[in-house]
Amino acid sequence: MRPRWPTSSSNSGFMLKDEAGKVVGVLCAIYSKQLIKGKEEQVCNLHSWAVLPKYRTKSISLVLTAVRQKGFHYTMFTPNKSGVEIFLYLKFKPLNDAVTPLLNVPLFWGSPKFTVISDDDSFIDALSPRDRQVFNDHAAFPWLNRLMFRCVDKYGFILYRRSKYKRLPSARILFISDRELFFQCWRDIRSYLLHKHKLFSSVIDSRFVEHKVSYSLPSKPSQQTFYLSSNLTPVDIECVYSELMVLGL
Repeated sequence: MRPRWPTSSSNSGFMLKDEAGKVVGVLCAIYSKQLIKGKEEQVCNLHSWAVLPKYRTKSISLVLTAVRQKGFHYTMFTPNKSGVEIFLYLKFKPLNDAVTPLLNVPLFWGSPKFTVISDDDSFIDALSPRDRQVFNDHAAFPWLNRLMFRCVDKYGFILYRRSKYKRLPSARILFISDRELFFQCWRDIRSYLLHKHKLFSSVIDSRFVEHKVSYSLPSKPSQQTFYLSSNLTPVDIECVYSELMVLGL
């Protein structure tokens, strides 16, 4: 629960106690400073909201305490069914809660401009400050896989978790450092994931797919997700620094 990066908050969430001081509820939080559109933003990712049945009427007090903190954007990627209405009532905005499956179709002749990189040190030096921060902050989580690549003189990487799609091994892509470069190199990336890692498909949040992608399947509904911000848009909201990455959910 302790962050591996600098934050501006001293808490890791909030707890609810009864008259005897026993913990009867909890709402956890992951805080981070993220570079979004060139500006440092404070983000609070709420997760793991659980309250014992006897005290459910007090559940919302945990959320209210969290969102009354000033200066943060808020995200919630794994709300339970009863929490969906509460987040909507508190003016949280739904993200595009759909995912797009992409088939990892092989290439027999890859592009000479595309190269997969295995040397972390030389690769990190070539990244932008924002991408370097994300790369380093998420390097220690064993359930996150990385694919680092270069296309001509540009560098990018993805973070993904092995999962299943249609009962076959799949890459659940959670972060793309450079979306334009990713889709430009998609044919080589998908072929590499198939040949090297035996992953037959890739699944990505639909809000990041702005154009038609080759061998993509129709989007399908996914888990309800929310964010609360006065100026950010859904495409600005990443899964980094969240329970999806930190807890491997």
